[in-house]
Amino acid sequence: MQRGLTTNNELLEEIDIVKNHFLRTMMVNQRAVKKNTSDLFNSHSELIEKQNSMKKAQSGKKEN
Repeated sequence: MQRGLTTNNELLEEIDIVKNHFLRTMMVNQRAVKKNTSDLFNSHSELIEKQNSMKKAQSGKKEN
């Protein structure tokens, strides 16, 4: 797509649009990473709790 000559102001406006889009995308990705990290940590904690309760149940069976 040929646009012809572009003024400095038009180029600056386009740069600003791209920069703002990039920053928005980066913020959205950052939020997603924080949420995924939190979810992963919570899942890991739940697995550790289940594992510990299973170990307690198994050690209780051995004593009986």
